[in-house]
Amino acid sequence: MAKELYIMRHAKSAWDTNEPDIARPLKKRGINASKRIGDGLIRLGWVPEKVLLSPAKRVQQTYEHLGLDIPITEDSRIYEASLSDLFDVIAEVPNDVNKLMLIGHNPSLEALLLHLTPSAEPQKNGKLLTTANVARIGLEGGWIGLHARQGQLLGLIRPKEM
Repeated sequence: MAKELYIMRHAKSAWDTNEPDIARPLKKRGINASKRIGDGLIRLGWVPEKVLLSPAKRVQQTYEHLGLDIPITEDSRIYEASLSDLFDVIAEVPNDVNKLMLIGHNPSLEALLLHLTPSAEPQKNGKLLTTANVARIGLEGGWIGLHARQGQLLGLIRPKEM
């Protein structure tokens, strides 16, 4: 069966805090955006079977406010990840999982999206994944050995559109 990878950048976080980067929480705007995206994922049928998360507080809160009841795995490699780190994390997913969501950070998520689907077009601000955006990518084969241009961008949703 074909695989689907949902790549989500965490929602808008607070910068007006003395917390270390990994402990920065979401802003109220980020909480609201997460809820809108969660509703949209359900409405569109973009519901993963498993979610991989960065340990950053803003990522954990983003997932919490999506309102999905899906098995999660927190992986420290997703925080400050390289493209290679993301491929390693994804390769460890059991092949019986057909719909996987990865919630993390830029620039690594944009690099992953461009690696798999180079035709993805940036938004007006020049970014592919602004906060709380979700890209849906169709893939053939398994989670091991993903390679350039293997994916097809099936859709991209943003909180404003929900």
